Amino acid sequence: MKKSEIIKRLKEFIESVPNEDGSSMSVRQFAAAVGVNSNKLYVTLRGETLPTLQTLMEIKEVFPFFNVDYIMTGKLPEIQDSALSAQIQRLEASLNDINKELHETKRNLIFANSIIDRRGTDEDKKLMGIVNFNDRVTPCST
Repeated sequence: MKKSEIIKRLKEFIESVPNEDGSSMSVRQFAAAVGVNSNKLYVTLRGETLPTLQTLMEIKEVFPFFNVDYIMTGKLPEIQDSALSAQIQRLEASLNDINKELHETKRNLIFANSIIDRRGTDEDKKLMGIVNFNDRVTPCST
């Protein structure tokens, strides 16, 4: 647990919290929102002290998505829910399948365009089951 890394992660979190106008909160605004002393927070962010557990818990109370474990260790929690983990794996597999399909479709369209460029007859287009719109080949429904 390096103090500089803890401070860096805390600074990153504070900078990620938006104001009402979408800009990042200043340290003073953040301290006021959380209810901690801004001078104490500045001292911590300069690396002179580590954040206290009380300060971290006050941040967590106002920002429930604040991950104290991540701030202190740099480790994100592992997914414990097996159903959620299985769903993520299925989504990743689906994305891989979609990427393969897109790659294959792109390859086929490039091939089809090269044939049309060489032969260019309406009969060739009809045989291939494609229609050329504005020099872009798209599969047609048959």
